[in-house]
Amino acid sequence: MRKSLIEISRPETKSFSGYAELADHLKAVNDSSEWTIVRSEETSFNGESGANTFEAMGGDEFSCVTVSFDEGGTQVPLRYTALTSILNRCEISGDGIEKLFLSDKEYFAKHLNRYLSLKDNAKQQMLALVQDGKLSALHSKAYTSISQVDVFDLVEDYLQDFDNVEFLTAEWSWEQTQAVYEIRDNDLLSVYRKLLKKHFPGKKDCAVRMRAISSDVAEAAVRFNTFLLIGSLSLPFNGSISVKHMDKVTIETVQEKMKGVFSSFEASCRSLAGLADIPIRHKKNAMIMIFTDLHIPQRYAAEICERYDNTLTNALDIYTSLAEVLVVMKGKVSAFTLFSYEEALARVITYPRNRWSSFDNPGVVAWGAAFKALSKIA
Repeated sequence: MRKSLIEISRPETKSFSGYAELADHLKAVNDSSEWTIVRSEETSFNGESGANTFEAMGGDEFSCVTVSFDEGGTQVPLRYTALTSILNRCEISGDGIEKLFLSDKEYFAKHLNRYLSLKDNAKQQMLALVQDGKLSALHSKAYTSISQVDVFDLVEDYLQDFDNVEFLTAEWSWEQTQAVYEIRDNDLLSVYRKLLKKHFPGKKDCAVRMRAISSDVAEAAVRFNTFLLIGSLSLPFNGSISVKHMDKVTIETVQEKMKGVFSSFEASCRSLAGLADIPIRHKKNAMIMIFTDLHIPQRYAAEICERYDNTLTNALDIYTSLAEVLVVMKGKVSAFTLFSYEEALARVITYPRNRWSSFDNPGVVAWGAAFKALSKIA
């Protein structure tokens, strides 16, 4: 996964220890948000290299580019969250446009205007999201908004059906909102305690947690995922539930999807336990191969791999060791990016035995050589 333009800017974040405070903040954000249908032929970008056009508004590198949605209209500064959706609307991809943004804002803006001018009638209409005076996203007309207030109210109501649930923490940014809950329901915990007793000797307890993520700028309106906490180690599970901002999705759609969040818990647990039956002879080499396969950056993964040698172990031990990279990356990448890596890592649980065997290479496996080895496997 390549570093994106979003990661150039450090997003403003707020943390909450109680749901009431989070709900109040989301309502305030909702009040400052305006969704407007605009046309590409009336949309114009303007760039000023080296200038911080809207410094008084907390302007950053992105505020050097502004947009107006009608001829001679008000110039609206860009928020860091807008870049990905803008490039999607202009149908631009690749490293070149990112380098252009960093080096010449004026030419970057002209480049966007040229691409917008090529839009056919079917793609002329777009959905602009302006929040607190800045453009947060420029979506396709098919994008359907869902109130984050409604999403998290729904989560709170749904979790009341479990025996013992605690709201732990939440973090908000213009990019996304995520809330973490601990589930102490005895039926769920009994499954994981059996796993703990058999495969993690010396560990006295575990915690089952669920994360709910909602965004007004990403493709997914809502994501739910579960993970197991053993000590300080977080083990993400495969099978995240996602609802996209498409096809006139409603809060009722989210409610229906939520019913599947915990149905895969026991299956995930069996899959995780099954990894203990897959022998791995070369631990460090296998870890390098898997990190490469998942496109997790070497600058984070290498630190983890250097802790281990090519000893005889099993796939479960490999997975728990791989998960240590999430601790290393925390605070160094955006919450959105970290969640993407968690989802990628969780897929390892479902790798078949022959896939694990393909990572178990003897000798010296260097990071560059791992790419070549994986291309032969594919």
